Amino acid sequence: MSIQYNYFMKKGEFTKKFGLKLKLERTRLNISQEKLAELSGLNQKTISMIERGINSPTIETINNIAQALTIPVEDLIKVDKMDL
Repeated sequence: MSIQYNYFMKKGEFTKKFGLKLKLERTRLNISQEKLAELSGLNQKTISMIERGINSPTIETINNIAQALTIPVEDLIKVDKMDL
């Protein structure tokens, strides 16, 4: 018997994990939501909604956030080991 693994996340799981990862990275760098919004060209409400897993960011938004945090996009979206 062969065991197959499903590497895909359930609907909405990536959005929630990404929000958690974003919040962890932002707080690790001691940056407020307001400051991150300013640095990324977004608004604070957008950052808050992404962190809470309400909004799923576009690729462009993820890129802007990663640049603002000065971390590679790959590191920001690496959420497979994040626990909810």
